[in-house]
Amino acid sequence: MAIKLKKVSKIKVKKKIWVPVRAPKEFGSKPLGESYLVSAEKAVGREMEVNLRDLTGEMRDQNAYVKFKITRANNNTLETQPIGFHLAASFMKRLVRKNTSRVDHVFNATTKDGKSVLIKSLMVGRYKSQHSMKTVLRHSLVKLVQEEVSKYDFSTFLQHLIGKKILPGLKRKLHKQFPMREVVLRVVKLQDEVVAEKELKQESTVVAKEELKQEAIVSKKEPTVEEPKVKEA
Repeated sequence: MAIKLKKVSKIKVKKKIWVPVRAPKEFGSKPLGESYLVSAEKAVGREMEVNLRDLTGEMRDQNAYVKFKITRANNNTLETQPIGFHLAASFMKRLVRKNTSRVDHVFNATTKDGKSVLIKSLMVGRYKSQHSMKTVLRHSLVKLVQEEVSKYDFSTFLQHLIGKKILPGLKRKLHKQFPMREVVLRVVKLQDEVVAEKELKQESTVVAKEELKQEAIVSKKEPTVEEPKVKEA
């Protein structure tokens, strides 16, 4: 009688584990989530986005998001560094109201340690402004933001931005030139210089087109007012 031999599989199944992901010390080393991995080192280089409310515990921060990059594995814990920040699109729409002037701008700034930061800003004036005033506001904002960014490394600058330590000062200084309703940095992103230059050109074109589109929509809605005729004596 023939004996049947059992087949033994040679495929080795690697066991996966849940590895916790933590924020850097600047953000209180708070847990950002977990990743299901074979090895913690496999996650190095990955990026993840977290709602700011989960870091601060405040409801007013639910419209903002912080992007982190996993930099290393330390004792089966993944450590991260912040690489970006942005505001929700729905929140941005609520900032702009009728009979106000919207001023968008995209520019690069350099941190204290020489890193390039792409910044997309939004200024909302209380009244409608001319193109010449919008140009003045853009130049002033770039100068003020560059002064702030150059004082810190990226992580510290982002911390000050989230902590509401930068925007009030910017709004106060710009308000002297034109009455401002809102001044926000809607996107702050750390990147290499080559990518920054390409994205800067692309975003500047998009912003210009969008601003012209918004002005055309507003002008169509506004009724034309005829100048009163003066009767000759």
